[in-house]
Order: sequence, then structure tokens, then C-alpha cells
Amino acid sequence: MLLPLCLMQGRLAAQTAEADSIDVLLYDITLDMSDTVERQVQGTAEITYVLTRNCSVVTFDLICDAVSPISLDGTVTRGFNYDRDNALLTVYGGGSAGDTHVVSIPYTTRGYVESYGWGGLHLDNTIYYNLGVAFAMYPHVFARAWMPCRDNFYDKASYRLTVTTKPGWRAICSGLRQWEEFDSNGSSRSSWWLEQPTPTYLVSVSAAPWQIIERQYESLYGTYPAMIGYMSRDRDQVNDKFDVLEDVLPAFERAFGPYRWDRVGYIATPMGSMEHASNIGLVDACIAVADDPCQMTTCHELGHAWFGNLVTCASEGDMWINEGGASFCEIVAKEAMSNRAAATQYYLDKLRMVLLTAHMKDDGYRALSGMSRFYTYGTTTYDKGALVWYSLRGLMGDSLFYDCMNKLFDRCAFGNIDAAALRDSLSLYSGMDLEGFFDFNVFTPGFVDYTVERLECEGNNATLTLRQRLRGTDHYAHGCRVPVTFFGSGNRQSDQWMTVDDSVATQTFALPFAAQYVMVDYHNLMVHAATHDVANLGGTGNYTLGNSYCNVYVGSDAAVPVNHSVKVTHHFVHPTGDTLEGVLRMANRYWEVHTAPYDPAISLRLMYNMGSNSSSGASGLDMGFYDNRSALDSLCVMYRRDARQPWQMVSRKRTASSSILTGYFTTHLMEGEYALAVVDTNLVGIAERPTATNAKLRLYPNPAQSQFKVEVEGCDKKFDLAVFDTSGKKVLNINGLNNGDTVRHNLPAGSYVVIIKNNYVSLQSQIIVQ
Repeated sequence: MLLPLCLMQGRLAAQTAEADSIDVLLYDITLDMSDTVERQVQGTAEITYVLTRNCSVVTFDLICDAVSPISLDGTVTRGFNYDRDNALLTVYGGGSAGDTHVVSIPYTTRGYVESYGWGGLHLDNTIYYNLGVAFAMYPHVFARAWMPCRDNFYDKASYRLTVTTKPGWRAICSGLRQWEEFDSNGSSRSSWWLEQPTPTYLVSVSAAPWQIIERQYESLYGTYPAMIGYMSRDRDQVNDKFDVLEDVLPAFERAFGPYRWDRVGYIATPMGSMEHASNIGLVDACIAVADDPCQMTTCHELGHAWFGNLVTCASEGDMWINEGGASFCEIVAKEAMSNRAAATQYYLDKLRMVLLTAHMKDDGYRALSGMSRFYTYGTTTYDKGALVWYSLRGLMGDSLFYDCMNKLFDRCAFGNIDAAALRDSLSLYSGMDLEGFFDFNVFTPGFVDYTVERLECEGNNATLTLRQRLRGTDHYAHGCRVPVTFFGSGNRQSDQWMTVDDSVATQTFALPFAAQYVMVDYHNLMVHAATHDVANLGGTGNYTLGNSYCNVYVGSDAAVPVNHSVKVTHHFVHPTGDTLEGVLRMANRYWEVHTAPYDPAISLRLMYNMGSNSSSGASGLDMGFYDNRSALDSLCVMYRRDARQPWQMVSRKRTASSSILTGYFTTHLMEGEYALAVVDTNLVGIAERPTATNAKLRLYPNPAQSQFKVEVEGCDKKFDLAVFDTSGKKVLNINGLNNGDTVRHNLPAGSYVVIIKNNYVSLQSQIIVQ
């Protein structure tokens, strides 16, 4: 019998709740928020709970100014103690496991906001509202700032909220509005019912001079009412801004299953955005704005309706499940709003920023699971968490992944889960072994980059060797599947998966063609320490490759072949290999380039950034590599054909931008690898590329029939040969030729361009085949 793994979490929650002695079933909260002069709120909380073990006392979390005599099961009792310093209300009088009790707690508060200035109950001149998370307090859940409660992730209950406001103000809270009445003086009183089991930190209460838009959203599983509260904004702009959910809500339901809450809701809050159940707090600056950052925030918070609100992390140490999941929802939303290409670029932007900055913002590389409470809401949790969810989708494929997520949210609805149970659940639903994936990506800090060590081809069989290169960790990935794409003539492609179980792995593939080169994760399916671009050169001009921190410039006299593509991978790991004497150090990153034949009129411009300039999204790109302005002339570009060749300096041509610490180097565009280095210029010189005037290529006989000889005057090194037809299509490729070798072929009659190249020459000539 297959059981949903969330049952394990049910036992986990039950064990924790048992240690805490009670399980709350209902919070019935009455709040008088009509006093905006003294800014004082009078509240009464009637809490229905069941004892989970025999006990003599029960406790509630609460920060308030005063607690009046409480009632237990309808009888006023003085058997309680309120310790404000520890935010703890103790009620004397327990019972036996299974007993149900109702405690009524009158209290007074003038609001309380954490020292960080974010979470808590804000009583401002124009609005009263709560934000349910405190960044600077522990535990971070923070409903205790406005109601007596069990302030944790796992004790979920239903809520009835009845709120009285001052004249001209109205309340908007979590749940469905049951009724609303107005006094003759214009004050309001309303009742809200949130039936779905919800942890206390996700419950919202607010009072303000709200303008309210009520609308509906048609989606896959029904029609959902929506309520949007705003102030001092144009009504049409607010309404139009939320049209985006007409596409996003169905996309989320396709991905994760039905929306389980009674309504969709947003209210404008002065600071911060918070995923309160059915009443999301959205920062006021975004309530009427439809630009991309605001829409992504809007979609992120809605994504919490599944990630966090429906299935909640079992502890703060696994907050990546909540926040990383909601950040992944931004990518899903981007695809629904635009297309898959836009969503992929959004992912790549996030990946680059994580690789550049997460370890700086979070004071080191950190594992997602078991996160320190000091970094619960850090960049690693949000953005690396999103990348890992994205990678799970890439590993499984869309159909299987979303099917598994639908099962997860259905079988674990209104429960809690941790990373281990999530791993086991998705493994069970998918039939895939995800232990290696979770061990490295979730339970281990840092990143891996899979680099091509060697590609050996014999006919259509390709033997690929990959090496793991690590960033921010000493642990290699084991039992992980890596997507690789082989390329052949005419840009033919074959997508494969390679299993990597050690620092170096080798696997042979039977392909439908002879491979010329291979790229790791060409389709951007997984998180690793590399990003890449493809530029299709259609003429002269500048081609920006933003994911790879470079651009390609095609001069007016360049002979660009038809359908000429340049593929650049930017590796966020230190380059390996032999270097020349005088190379002091190399940057902690490098480029890998796949391109068509060398053309001196096509140049490659490689970015460097040793400052804090973030206009190009490259802030900190070379931080710590070199920041001495007076010695920038020691910087240069190194090049090698592949990992089997030594590095050589090929350019010192540097152009600074507005800051001398940022700019780019210019060099020839060649097939191979590039890196930045600091060198002793007295010892290292430029390895100039010989031109056709230094070396000569002779093909004979010409015209030829089934074979011809290749002679290179002025170069005695091995070289690679490629033959292109008149359309620019590569029709023949031979590696490792020697001077004077014979080339045998079966090309049809016609005119062809023959190009030979190595680290020293790149020559071309024409041959006629009869």
C-alpha cells in the first residue's frame, strides 16, 4: 500500500503538538479597532482547543499591554499568569488527553512592531494592519503581536474575525466576509470566516478607509471571488493591474492543482508584501503598477497559496520550500504572461545573481535545508530555492513534475513537510531516485559546474568525459543526471542525459550523427555554476550575450556564413590547466566558445567588473580578483583551444567604462576557452595569431575528385579541417591532420570552402570537386 509521505509529517506535527500539549481548533477573535486617537485595540480571543496529553497547564504566545481576567469553559478564573517579557500567557487548569476546552482571553494592545520595523501589528494614522513574519525575532512567525495563539508552523486552525472600525474605515481580513453593518456615525462592524486550517502567522487583519474592488476569476476548478483593498489610487489602474491573474491563476492550477481558498484577496500595505491567506498584503507602491517587478511580486505572493499556505514547511530551517517555491512560481507566471523563452531568461537572471551575490548577502555558501535562523529569509532561501524547484522540473520534465506536484498538494493539503519527506514524496510519485539530487542541491551548500574534459568520437559513437568543478563546497554530487546536447554538421542536435557519480565521469553515447562538440545543459534545465547564450549572427553589428558577460562584434568586412551561430558558456569556476611562466593568477571564472570558422573581422568582447557597478547585472563579478587601479595594465585575456592545450595570452586590449574598474577586453573570436589573468608583462607576451601572409594553404589537385592533399607552408603543427558548401553548411570535419595528409571524401560536385585551424593558424581556400 502506497501512503502519501506527508503522513510522516503528520506524525512529526503530532509529536511536536503533543510536546506542546494542545491542538487549537478555532480562534474566534473580536477586535475593536475604532480608537485611532489613543491607538489602542481592545480584543477578546475565544480559543477552542483539544488536549493532546494529560496536563495541568496550557500556554499561549502573546505580546500585549494588558490581559484581563480570563474565562475557562465559561467560568472566570484568575488561574493565569502573563509574562510579557517572554510573550507567554500561562493558563492553569488542564485535563486529560482528548478533552476539549474553550478559553476566553480579553486583552489590550497599542500595537507591537519588531525592532527590524517590519513584522507585527502596525497602528498608523491611515491604516491598522499586521504583517505575520518578524525578520529580527525568533521564532519568525509573529501572530503573537496581535492575538493570543500557538505561534508556530504546524498548529493549524480555523478563524472567525469580528472587527469594529472608526467612522469612514472598514475592515478587510482573511477569509470570506460573512456580514458587514454600519452605524449611523459611519463606523463599521464586520465578520470574516476562514475555515481552512491555517497557521496563525498567515492570518490577516486590517482596518483603513478602504476602497474596495470586487471581481471574479474564472479558472480550471471554478470561479473565485476576489477582493482588492486600496487607498488613494486610480480605481481603473488597480483593476487593470490585477488582470494578470486571469492568466496566472489558471497556470498555477495546471501546475499545482486547485486553489483551495475561498477567495483571492490583496490589500495595499505601507511596507512589505506578505502572503496572508486569501488577503495578501501587497506593498502600496505596487497595488496599481503593472511593471515587471510589481507583477512578479503579485504572482510570488499568490504562489504561496500552494507553497507555504497549503503545504507549510515543518520548520524555519526548510523555509526554502515556502519561499523558494513561491519564487519558482514567478517563473511559472512569467511563462503564462509571456512565453517559455521569457521564463527561461527570468530563470537565468536569477541564476546569475545567485552565483554572484548569494554567498555575499548570506555571509557564505549555505545549504537550503537546516538554514540558520539568521538567514531564514535570505537570498539563498528565496532565489537558490527557486532554482532548485526549477531544476526538479527540468530533471523530471514538465508533465511528470507537475503531475507529482498536483499529487503532493492534494495528499498533503493543509499539512506540513520537510525536505526529507519532500524528497521521498516526489520520489514515490515519480518513480525516480531523487536522493542524489537532494543530497547535493538541498542538503549541501554551494554549486557544481560540469565541464567537458574530453570528447572522443568514432563514427556515430561519442565518448564524453565530464569533470565536476565546485563552487562554495568541497562535496561532489553523486547519483545526479546531467543534460548534455551533442552537435553535428548542419547544427544537428541530440539531447541526452548523463549520469555523474564521481568527480570525473565517462559515458559513451550512440548518436544519430557524428558529433563535433557537446554542451552541458544547452536547454537550461538545471541549476549549476554556468550560464550560456546563443547568438545567431545575421549581419554586421554588436550582439550582446548578457548571460555570458560578453558580446560579439561583427565588422563590416566580415564574411558571415549563413545561419552562423556563436554559443558561449560562462563558467563561474576557476579555470584549470597549464599556464605560462609569469601568470600570477587567473580569475575565478572563464568562457567557453563554440563558433564557426575564424574571421579576423569578428571580435569577442569580454566583460570585467572589479567594482560594485550593477548597471549591467555584473556587480561583484571579479570581486577580489584584482582591485588595484594602478596595476590594471597587468590584466589580460588568456586563451586555449581546449582543456588539452596550455593557456596563452592573446589580448591586453582593454576599454574602461564609466568606472576604470569595469569595462571589457577585445580579442579575436575563436573556438576555445578564454579567461582573465594577472600577468607579469615582462615575462608574458601576446601569442599573436599568424595570418595567411605568414602561412600558406595549398590544396591539390584542384579541381579534385574523391581526394585531395593539404599542405600548410609555415606551420608544422596538427590542425583541424572543415569543409563548407556554398550555403555555409559544414559538410565535412576532420580533426588532428598533419601537414601533407590526404583528405578522402564523397562530396558531390561543386565549389567548397576549406578551412584549417589550430592555435597558430586559421587559413581558408577554395576547392572544386568534379
